[in-house]
Amino acid sequence: MADDPNQMPGRILLGKSDKPEYLTLSKGNRHGLITGATGTGKTVTLQLLAEGFAKAGTAVFAADIKGDLSGIAMPGDSKPAFVKRAADLGSAYVAEDFNTVI
Repeated sequence: MADDPNQMPGRILLGKSDKPEYLTLSKGNRHGLITGATGTGKTVTLQLLAEGFAKAGTAVFAADIKGDLSGIAMPGDSKPAFVKRAADLGSAYVAEDFNTVI
């Protein structure tokens, strides 16, 4: 996503509201909590964080008791809905794969 204006070195794009929201990698060693009801995006947020850290060269350990994150081991897919959603947010969708050990 090097040509994506929403991607910035040293930061992980978390989402977009009125403006893009990022996690600065140097703050990634802090505690965090992701909560919400079913279907609110908790698992996707964890996947996004794991992928962002992996892109930055940081090893990620995730305890996944229910197996919700196991899909991260599969190569990405450029489904039309994904591409459209990214375009709606002003980003380019690029399917990627990451080394994963389960």
